[in-house]
Amino acid sequence: MALLGRQTPVLVTVVSLIGVVSGCSGPTRRFEIEERPQPGYEEFIREELGLGSWSCTYSPTYDNEWCDDVLCSNGSDSPRPYLRAVDNFVEERELVDSAAEYEAELNAGG
Repeated sequence: MALLGRQTPVLVTVVSLIGVVSGCSGPTRRFEIEERPQPGYEEFIREELGLGSWSCTYSPTYDNEWCDDVLCSNGSDSPRPYLRAVDNFVEERELVDSAAEYEAELNAGG
């Protein structure tokens, strides 16, 4: 009796496999997978890849124009904004401060 009890699961498995191979259709189960990302997932991925958040750094171009000596980047775009273009002369510290303000404005969505 114990031997028969051990063979029954094997027999059921073989019969089930034969049913699948021979094309017999039994009850099917459908699993629906939600393909929409969870809220906040896109922001998480963009943050992990370094996309979306702006960073502006002093990066001199040595073209005798200090207005474009700042490089901003969000991982996929790297513009050089013209900062303090109306000033006749700007020190590096002033340009770095303006870059920080511009970075904050970009990250705020402005």
